[in-house]
Amino acid sequence: MSYKYSSGSIRKGDIYFEDDREGEPTFIDFGQDTISLRPSGSAMLNVSASRVGIGTVSPDYTLDVAGDIGVDQNIYHNGDADTLIQFTDDKIVLKAGNRALVTAEVKDSQPHEVTINDGSNNVDFVVKGNGSGEGNPGMKFDASTNRLGINGVGTPDEVLHVDGNIKAVGNDVRIKIDGDTDSHPGLELYENGTRKWIVFNDYTNDNLTFKTNSNVRMSIKQDGAVGIGTETPDHTLSVVGDISASVHISASSFYGDGSNLTGISGGGGSGPAGSNTEIQFNDGGANFGASSNLTYDGTNLKVATTSGNPVFSLEATEDGATANPVFTLKRNSASPADADYLGQLKFLGENDADQEVTYAKITGKISDASDGTEDGILEFANIKAGSQTVTARLRSDSLQLLNSTGLTVDGDVGIGTTSPLTTLHVHADSINDGAVTISQADNSGDASQLDLSKARGSGASPTAVQNSDFIGQVRMLGYDGDSYDNFADIYVQAAGTISTTSHPSKLIIRTTQASATSPTTAVTIDENQDMTVAGAVLGKMRHMTHHRYNDGSGTGKEYIPWAGTSEQNSPSWITQGVAPYAGKLLKVLLRSSKTGGMGSTVVGIHTNVDGNTVINSTPEETETVNMTTANTTYTFDFSSSTHFGPGDVIGVSIDPTNAHGNVNVTCVWEYDIT
Repeated sequence: MSYKYSSGSIRKGDIYFEDDREGEPTFIDFGQDTISLRPSGSAMLNVSASRVGIGTVSPDYTLDVAGDIGVDQNIYHNGDADTLIQFTDDKIVLKAGNRALVTAEVKDSQPHEVTINDGSNNVDFVVKGNGSGEGNPGMKFDASTNRLGINGVGTPDEVLHVDGNIKAVGNDVRIKIDGDTDSHPGLELYENGTRKWIVFNDYTNDNLTFKTNSNVRMSIKQDGAVGIGTETPDHTLSVVGDISASVHISASSFYGDGSNLTGISGGGGSGPAGSNTEIQFNDGGANFGASSNLTYDGTNLKVATTSGNPVFSLEATEDGATANPVFTLKRNSASPADADYLGQLKFLGENDADQEVTYAKITGKISDASDGTEDGILEFANIKAGSQTVTARLRSDSLQLLNSTGLTVDGDVGIGTTSPLTTLHVHADSINDGAVTISQADNSGDASQLDLSKARGSGASPTAVQNSDFIGQVRMLGYDGDSYDNFADIYVQAAGTISTTSHPSKLIIRTTQASATSPTTAVTIDENQDMTVAGAVLGKMRHMTHHRYNDGSGTGKEYIPWAGTSEQNSPSWITQGVAPYAGKLLKVLLRSSKTGGMGSTVVGIHTNVDGNTVINSTPEETETVNMTTANTTYTFDFSSSTHFGPGDVIGVSIDPTNAHGNVNVTCVWEYDIT
């Protein structure tokens, strides 16, 4: 053993095997924070402060092996003796908690196996999809029930439970359902947990059977016979119930139960009479007869009569609440669109020139054909001045009168009520639904208007109103627990002799005082446009105050002076005024000569009640604005409803980021006055 070198009293260097100096020696190499074991010069074991390398001097991991690792039996998790990887001949077992989760084994005979839950420990096999949570796996085999769930099925209800579609691709691909002897293999169709359809093999008769609500709807026998409403079809098609066809039913013969019809013929006579455009019916004779009152020309079906009785009548004997009889007009369109016509009822007659005229018609139309938002229109049209004109349109949300069609009502009209109290009565049981709106939209300066007209005489022969006549009145009625009574009103009254050149009038507003039940005059604007007010006049007054001060170099909060120009850094008698009424500060306008502006500036309103010395240093409200430019006006808007009462002292503070400079201040105050 030797050392390369030494320094002082401490020996430093590598340790060599003394008899192995030639060629690649065997030694222990001491490096910076590392030790390497080098037989024949090659580093076989390298130990650093935090890593160990076998076959490498630069381990990337805590233990880094450049080559194979041999294990005789097991690899354990430190401190957890029952969590390991177990190796035996041709077999690897992954265990956690001493449960054999996965076993991979090569057997002497095929096939080899990878087994989940080899120890029968109720271990499920789960494959998670992207974003799958604990209870929402991509695939899960439930070991306790031997069931497989796919696409988010965490608890499969059947041997195979799939949430989604199943697709099979290829030539002659089939889904095979093989039931046991004397069983009913088939399909069950559900909607939201409710079984709607069953399709199955009925082993009792070997029929393919279709059921809904436990009732057989259709059955197909092995010989191809189809039964609808029956399980025992005795013909190629057997139907228990009615048959409806939109085009034709073709057969060599039609028969009933054998006691009536056994075929269709001319009743034993010479055959049907009439032309090809006529519908034939049994006239009670030997042959089918023909009627010129019932014809079909390939386009129109016509029923004619010379009597005053109804030509076409529908009658139902239904005793229930079902709407019967029903007359249906259907347009069966493959591409329905908005504004499509669905059907029409036309009312035709002759004019005095012996010409056929459609005097009126009712049309059903599509307003919106979109699924989920469908809307329909019922349209009424009339001959108006010789031309067909749409006069009314009933929509899903409104009744429209069109083309200068007026509304005439002989009686009272109720909107929202079936018992109108006046000629027009609008009622609602919810907020705003009882409102009446008059609107106008055009390219003029005219406004919407509500006309209240008054005349003496009659509607056909009106005469002039007289002095003191009421021209119009708007009343506000309230329910007092017993009846609706007049609480307040506004009316116009003639105030002098009325002529075509003189219309003197006065406007009167009446309200009801406390402990009274009838309104009395509150405000009168007479024919001279003079206004008389019965009570006090209340209102608001706005007032502006102007202030100025100079603080060329100082920063921080200053209280603006109400007289003079000296800045004040604390509240005093100089920085306050007296409020004449209750009110608030609306806005403050600031303008500073400071180059670059005052920066972010806080303006506050300060108050104190009457009897105190000065305003409070704590503001009632503050507003902040960034003042970036000199000699530019900035506005501070305040929002409080009330800042002070009458006689209170009031003041304003200004707190900029930069120096103040020469400052002009305008305050806008609002006072409540009587």
